[in-house]
Amino acid sequence: MKHKLILTLIGLLLLAGGLAMAVIAPLEMVCFLLFSEGGRFYFEGFGFGSLVFAIIAWQVIAYDFIALVCVPLGYGHVRRRSWARPLTLTALWSWLIVGAPLSVVIWFMAISFKNPSQTMGLFVLPLLGFLIYPVLPVILIRFYNSEAVKRAFEPQDSTSNWIHAMPIPILMLGFLFVFYLIVLHIPFFFNGIFPLFGTWANEMQGMLVADGAILCLAWLTWGTLRRKAWAWWGDVVYFGLLTTSVIVTLVQSSLGNILAMTHLAPLEIQAFQNVPLQGWHLAMFIGIPLIATLGLILFSRPHFREFESDFSQELP
Repeated sequence: MKHKLILTLIGLLLLAGGLAMAVIAPLEMVCFLLFSEGGRFYFEGFGFGSLVFAIIAWQVIAYDFIALVCVPLGYGHVRRRSWARPLTLTALWSWLIVGAPLSVVIWFMAISFKNPSQTMGLFVLPLLGFLIYPVLPVILIRFYNSEAVKRAFEPQDSTSNWIHAMPIPILMLGFLFVFYLIVLHIPFFFNGIFPLFGTWANEMQGMLVADGAILCLAWLTWGTLRRKAWAWWGDVVYFGLLTTSVIVTLVQSSLGNILAMTHLAPLEIQAFQNVPLQGWHLAMFIGIPLIATLGLILFSRPHFREFESDFSQELP
């Protein structure tokens, strides 16, 4: 009974948070008006291609993504649908892979645009970030793997479906690939800059490379969820090349060189002049989640059909 009550409370929190994000997302569009010419915060150069424009746009996208994840999971918890447990574990494990850099981004946006107090920015937000990553996910993963939680879900929904037949590593790859598909649209907001094995593609060339990367990953996502052996080999090659390209290019680049290829507003470029950020910082920031994803792909090899010794259920 205690675990069922906890799951219901978690479900209500997820529903409330997801619905709140769904409501806030379209309202954030007002920020475009505030920064546009004639708005309260207008500055020269604001528009598509500027950093602030991209941050506002991606903030809206992030809110919508959170809503799309939290609302179904919240419903699944409240109704105790058995598919909610593996999908929740998928989200938690995926957060452990990509959560560190995203937590830094959230902290940066909070101190840059929300004007927190010094105590809030230096102490409270970092502590909250440490709780969100990695303390809380680790605790919740242990909670959802407990026998009591498994029993709490099973009686309410015993009907088998394709989610039950799907191993957690495959679900994680599907979740992460969708996340990367969204992230790969970022270059379009910054003059198409895309790391290409020690050099940078930009403008139309960079946009075409990014577009090809998106289409290729979409195809691999389909094959991965179908658990095809060719998709596993494709995943290894794709993320091996992408990780190498990103790390090699960023390590050899300086922040000034990267900014020179963008269309950021003059005020934004000036704000970065004294930022002690080097290419190898960005290589670690972006490279670590990519390396972790590649490790997950290698780990998931036995779960692809042609590598399994016995698997009788087919994904519809």
